[in-house]
Amino acid sequence: MFGLWESSGSGRVRGGGRKGARAGARGSAHGGARGSPHITQSTQDTFVDDDMTQGEYDSEFVPETQQDEEVVEPGVFWMTPADPQVATGVRQLGFARLKDIHNYIMSRSGGKRPVWLPEEVHKEMMRHATEDPEFLKKSERSKKNRRGGSLTNPIEPTHFQGSISTAKDNGGALPTAGDLYLRTHTKNIPGKGNVPCSSKAKRIKETYEKTVAECREKGIENDPNQIFFETVSGRKKGKVHGLGSGSHLYYAPPLRGGGSSSSYIPSLYSQFEQQFTQKTQALEATQAQILREREEERLERQREKEELQREKEELQRQRDAERLERQREKEENDRVQAKVIAELKEAMENYGRMFSQCSQFQSQYRQDPPGGGAGLGAPTG
Repeated sequence: MFGLWESSGSGRVRGGGRKGARAGARGSAHGGARGSPHITQSTQDTFVDDDMTQGEYDSEFVPETQQDEEVVEPGVFWMTPADPQVATGVRQLGFARLKDIHNYIMSRSGGKRPVWLPEEVHKEMMRHATEDPEFLKKSERSKKNRRGGSLTNPIEPTHFQGSISTAKDNGGALPTAGDLYLRTHTKNIPGKGNVPCSSKAKRIKETYEKTVAECREKGIENDPNQIFFETVSGRKKGKVHGLGSGSHLYYAPPLRGGGSSSSYIPSLYSQFEQQFTQKTQALEATQAQILREREEERLERQREKEELQREKEELQRQRDAERLERQREKEENDRVQAKVIAELKEAMENYGRMFSQCSQFQSQYRQDPPGGGAGLGAPTG
């Protein structure tokens, strides 16, 4: 819960909840020319509370000693109970926007004043860019740094691809800080592989990949974002090298207003992303375990089925063998029986021939009856 102080035309200070914050982002109507909506919109979207958290007029958050305070010059300034981190964030955002405006005017428009920029502000900006010795010194040093330490060297590209398009290519998921840096600062060239955009990017790439490989070989599970943070030597001037303003997605801002820090503190988004990744990996591991168990059960059922089939086939072979054996025995019995019958038939035929031959040599007595045989009174000797 925070707001802004806004001084009205009468010079009185009133509390600014939602309306005050919006007025502060736009700038007071009595305090100077109105800024570009492109400059103030991001501030409004980020730091203006909604109606659910603040009412139309948050006088309860304004100290009573300052509610009726008279001001000499109208304008907007922070209310006393504002969170220092919120104020620091707004200042950093303002510095970044001012830097972008300055770069646009000096580099892209050739010093021409935009219609929305007050003339006195433009004059001061041009004087600062052309006459201020400290600015000129920093500008000269930056030119050399961009050329590798010498103005005779060519300017190396800073990156090949933006982080937004990289996340889009990654299916909308946010990659790790190291992967994001490698994707945006390397380019795949046929025959050469992934080539870094500059010598500095090459050093960072080699160091990061070497550290990740060493941790993997030793079985150490380090956070890839922490490895990258340590590779680029932490935060400098409020930013992490290679990530730009998107560093807040991976690393929490410093607890104090200092712009440089070497301590690794993951951002809430990064923590949620890591927790989501861990839970996703655990879910995938569980699913893989279930699939393995199901596959093992299927293979076991398959083995049991094959074993049952083998037993069935073996039983069938035994039955077939027994049937063939019975058939052979029957054939053998039939053959023996046929042989015996044939032998008996042959013997009977032989006996029949013998009997018929014996009947041809039998003598008859004269007094025998015609049918043969001896009479009653015939001699037998």
